[in-house]
Amino acid sequence: MGYLRCLVLCVALSLVMASLAGTPATVAGASSPALSSLDQYAGATPAAVERTLDDLVAYLVQPAHSDAEKARLIFCWIAAHIDYDVVSFRSGAITDTSAEAVLAHRKTICDGYANLYCAMAVRAGLTALKIPGYARGIDIPLGRNPHSSNHAWNAVQLNGRWQLLDSTWGAGHVEGIHFTREYDAFFFLTPPAQFIYTHFPDEARWQLLAAPVSRATFDQWPDLKSPFFKCRLHLDSHQTDHLTMPEAVKITFTAETPIELQAQLESADIELPRDYCFTQREGDRYAVYVRFPAAGKYQLVIFARDAAAPRETKLREVVTYHITASAGSADNLMPKRYGSFPDHNVSLTQPWNGVLTVGTAVMFELTVPGATHVLLISNGKDWVEMTRVHDDHFKQQLQIVPGSIAIGAQFEASNSYVMLLEYKVK
Repeated sequence: MGYLRCLVLCVALSLVMASLAGTPATVAGASSPALSSLDQYAGATPAAVERTLDDLVAYLVQPAHSDAEKARLIFCWIAAHIDYDVVSFRSGAITDTSAEAVLAHRKTICDGYANLYCAMAVRAGLTALKIPGYARGIDIPLGRNPHSSNHAWNAVQLNGRWQLLDSTWGAGHVEGIHFTREYDAFFFLTPPAQFIYTHFPDEARWQLLAAPVSRATFDQWPDLKSPFFKCRLHLDSHQTDHLTMPEAVKITFTAETPIELQAQLESADIELPRDYCFTQREGDRYAVYVRFPAAGKYQLVIFARDAAAPRETKLREVVTYHITASAGSADNLMPKRYGSFPDHNVSLTQPWNGVLTVGTAVMFELTVPGATHVLLISNGKDWVEMTRVHDDHFKQQLQIVPGSIAIGAQFEASNSYVMLLEYKVK
């Protein structure tokens, strides 16, 4: 592209990133105790009041003390009671999407969700509009312009200020031909600087940004999911999608609170093990290292969860990158990472290749906060203690012998070692 156009795109991107960086720490749609009780109230609405829009709205607004609470109750009821009509959308035979029809059938596409929200908002004394536009991640039927409008959501005016919401995405998600209901309050009054990563309105004014972005800029961004913002992540090293890389890449993020990351490299040609990805914390950043098994096209899917969450808490997809690798090797595996590695905020410096060669001398180097001893263990029995270089940083060279190499660590108040990493040997 020309220099001038590239400059304009970069400036627009930096403006939005600055806006995002300055967003208050409060997460969009976060549930306070009051909002949680409103969601429960809306979710438990008795069937007897759901026959007409007038009766339904009259019931829903009873506990509301503000227009914002009315808007939330309507959002939650729709998300909890209306299914996405996948069959209708896939076939192109769209059924009646009027508010009355949606209430009666409890199934619709995005247009019906947006129509229903508007109709209920009017009855609650609110001002709301349907906003048409393009949403990322929605399949476009064959023969249609891939950049044309494919979605509809809402704007609601609260205290004289327009705010954005999407009750379709708040209701759940589609996988193949199946709709899975999964309430996501993130899409209620989402900050515009976050909403723009997934929703591009036909009219620029409905971006609600001081400096609206172009469609070209929007199309360059990676696919950010709502957990990306819930985990308070920020793009750092790679702020655009469709990357062209050599046989390896390192992608970094910053986070406002501690998180745990995992990543999966996917290929349309073959199923890949997780061993081509490695994640770790590095100071105030989080890094994803990827080595490619061959030249070709890949999807890199990155998952995260709050580090304080229980171990059984599922990691959720936060961002997807599309990458074209110009080189690769089947032996480009990463070291095996044990659960104790992120638990102790361990950071690996070298080696990154998870397959070591017999007879070579390899330097091992890593930071293990709070460790009293760190060992290199060959074949589960022979060990060499790593040298503490300074503070929590350890380093040691080792001649590689047949079998396997593992790294273990001992921490204060413990007489045993925990496994951190394991390398294959060939």
